[in-house]
Amino acid sequence: MGGRSHPKLNIAGRPIAQKYCEGKVKRILKRKLKVLEIAKREAYASFAYLCLVLYQIFVIIIILLCNS
Repeated sequence: MGGRSHPKLNIAGRPIAQKYCEGKVKRILKRKLKVLEIAKREAYASFAYLCLVLYQIFVIIIILLCNS
């Protein structure tokens, strides 16, 4: 039969299971956890800043109400 022969997809010398060995998976998971922790810290910082601003506005309103 004529036609082209299709190249093998796994042409590397080692099987796919070895390319994604346990150490590499652990590193990828560790990196993702680090990104999630940074995002969580930034969210907490934003929330803390918002609480501080709201507290300052509340104090200003109380002072204005007491003076009037």
